[in-house]
Amino acid sequence: MRNLFPSSAGDGSSAFATRRRRWFFFALLVVVLAAFVIQGRGRQKDVAVRSLSDLNSSKIVIGVEKDTNAFSRTIETFPLATMRRYDDPTMMTEALKNGEVDAIAHDRPYLEYFAALDPELVVLSGSVGENSIAVAAPPGQPELLRQTNEFIAIFRGERGVENLNDKWDGAFKPVDSSSACLADDMYERWFKASDSRLPELPNPSNPINAGRPYVAGIALDNPPVGFVRDDGEAVGFEVEFVKRLALYMNAEIVVRPLLFEELSRALNSETIDFGFGFLDLDSGRCSYAVFSDPYLNAPTAVMVRRERYVADDRPVVYCAGMAPAQITVDQLTFAQRIKRSFEKTFLVDNRWKLFWKGLLVTIYITVVATVLGTLLAVLQCWMRRSKRAWLRYPAKTYIAFMQGTPILVILLVLYYVVFTKVSITGEMVAAIALALNFAAYAGEQMRTGVDGIDKGLIEAAVALGFGRFDVFRKIIFPIACRRIMPVYKGEFISLLKTTSIVGYVAIQDLTKASDIVRGRTYEAFFPLIATAIIYLVTAHLLASGFAYLEYRLDPVTRRKRAKGEVNV
Repeated sequence: MRNLFPSSAGDGSSAFATRRRRWFFFALLVVVLAAFVIQGRGRQKDVAVRSLSDLNSSKIVIGVEKDTNAFSRTIETFPLATMRRYDDPTMMTEALKNGEVDAIAHDRPYLEYFAALDPELVVLSGSVGENSIAVAAPPGQPELLRQTNEFIAIFRGERGVENLNDKWDGAFKPVDSSSACLADDMYERWFKASDSRLPELPNPSNPINAGRPYVAGIALDNPPVGFVRDDGEAVGFEVEFVKRLALYMNAEIVVRPLLFEELSRALNSETIDFGFGFLDLDSGRCSYAVFSDPYLNAPTAVMVRRERYVADDRPVVYCAGMAPAQITVDQLTFAQRIKRSFEKTFLVDNRWKLFWKGLLVTIYITVVATVLGTLLAVLQCWMRRSKRAWLRYPAKTYIAFMQGTPILVILLVLYYVVFTKVSITGEMVAAIALALNFAAYAGEQMRTGVDGIDKGLIEAAVALGFGRFDVFRKIIFPIACRRIMPVYKGEFISLLKTTSIVGYVAIQDLTKASDIVRGRTYEAFFPLIATAIIYLVTAHLLASGFAYLEYRLDPVTRRKRAKGEVNV
């Protein structure tokens, strides 16, 4: 029966939609505030910790990084404690500060750096083992390893520098004259003092092999070992190490920024001559490489919250240089904690720019993958509907493979196997992987839309004298587009959200940007909430664009809206 009051129906539908949107955003706000309250007040009662032996208890939970030597050593040292695995030291530190674990175990240099940045953390004395940090290089370069080992002997103070030419202008002398050797000086500045300033070092004069500079791949995702400052300069303990190594070899060494996951791939393809990433000689985490002599010893230590640490039955005061009355995070009010976390996440060092750049990368990968995937989907749809078996069966096999294989596995295979020795950006590899997955689903949607068209329409068009191309352009394509647009829109939004996995291959997208900020602030809540909201807003805007496209493609809906019978 025809609606006798179209305008009223339209107003009611609009009001209902408006109320639904308001309730949605109100519920989202309540969830965010509730999470803040839980984060601020959900701390457990702690017991005192005086030494490592106090941690060997069934009541203790220790955070460790999985697949590391520290993990196995911690299990052996504290067999009664419960172990909780994490992907990186930053996540472990967040868990410790939030009270999820009672202590964390990792390399002492990292823990001392975390403690230098945050006075509420303290590293216990003693260790549960020791790692030997070395330089990785592709096999078959004995001369490079020989010179590297000679420099490491000077670096560690095991050999004097009297026989070196004066043209290096004291580049091998410690910056701090009180240090016994260059290794001690650099360790003190980068790890204990958390100083991110790179010393002024001269460039090699008349370097050998000037036309072919050596390339050092440095994992620039783990401060203070190697990272990129907010001004864009690559700094860190190992960056300074490389610059001094270049002076010793009298050779130009170019620093190539990498993430840790890229080191094995770069060494395997021999696109770098040195690999740095605080690599342990015995860990085996970087394959396809030979190692130099160790240039640093990194004991496995344990860190706890300062509020739990008691020495000689007396509360520990803050270290030298800090006021005794300094306020800890737990003493801040709820509003002060929110303000402090927001400033550290977005305002300090203009970290909001990292989110912006990550969003641009995410949109770029989404758009490129959608364009490539749509073209592949059209081809796959045509092959799937072909009467020729040699076209249909490859298309069926492709669809079965893509729908049965996780997209993350496809991405890793393309990045680490197929395109290992091909000069192609990681963003393009990710776009290709997502496009292949997108095409398998979109192609089937297109086929369903085309097959669902009434054959009588096509026969009538042919009877009226339309050619095959005109039939497709004026009848099949418009009708199929209207039918598949809702599911195509959903597939596109799903593709946007799937881009969050590209961080596994060292691409700094929106999700990876939040991880970087989290690694610099050692706080998880604001970076993750900001990322979720950005994804939500971006997906909503894109969905609104597709909704408008649906409206433009459907003349029936346009007529109904003009009469007030439907609200878009």
